[in-house]
Amino acid sequence: MSVLLYLLLSSASPAAPSPAPEVTAKIVKDCDTCPELVQIPAAEEGAAPLLVGRYEVTWSEYLPAIEEAGCPVPERPGGKKIDVSSPAVDDRVAMHSITILAMECYLDWISDKTGHQYRFPTEAEWMYFAAAGATTKYPWGDEIGFNRALVQTNMGKPFFDPAQYKIKGFARQRGTSNTREVGMLDPNSWGIFDVIGNAAEVVNEIEPYYPLILRNGAELRHEKCADDSSGCLYYKVKGSRYIDASKIKDSSKLANVISSSHIGFRVVRE
Repeated sequence: MSVLLYLLLSSASPAAPSPAPEVTAKIVKDCDTCPELVQIPAAEEGAAPLLVGRYEVTWSEYLPAIEEAGCPVPERPGGKKIDVSSPAVDDRVAMHSITILAMECYLDWISDKTGHQYRFPTEAEWMYFAAAGATTKYPWGDEIGFNRALVQTNMGKPFFDPAQYKIKGFARQRGTSNTREVGMLDPNSWGIFDVIGNAAEVVNEIEPYYPLILRNGAELRHEKCADDSSGCLYYKVKGSRYIDASKIKDSSKLANVISSSHIGFRVVRE
């Protein structure tokens, strides 16, 4: 059953945080394979500055967690494991095709490795650093524009030049995905890349899992969420590559046991 059945647009979003001043990015990196982090201004006076992933977590950053901590191997649509021994997948493409449970395994592993607490951002934190002081629908204005973000329509029409920003080796190595390398387009004013488009990003806003209700009144559940004892939960997802859910205030949902070829994550570090 398609994972898209489990992505639900949510109309409810918290109010965007107050704008913050532009800053010169201070880059922090805790280890050779750790994500680069950007220190951004505190959202409130007296609060500690937040360290945010400069990019979405990449394949080359996730792969060591498979070897060192036994974190789950990404899967193609249909459940076939991806060959992570192939050099073709050890790159800067935004991580995808893993479940939220696998992302949490990575966060536990890198927290233990570095001695710092890594986690998903909250939705309010995500909106704050995505906007980077802007009060518009996107970090750069109210229109999506062209070559601003790796965003497309639901039918696949891109708002960027696909010849300039190409997919890397997905058909053979990773299955069908339009997710690309991180950092190909300009960052927001705080030096954070791809907050809009490329891989959508999981945030730490959680709801109980519930089935879809069909027009005939029947319930539709994912096979991994067959009953209330399955441990399934919904997490919000921000910054979609699809135009209808791409604005800063927009969000989607994904069950924690389901993977998607266009959903990844970005870290924050305490």
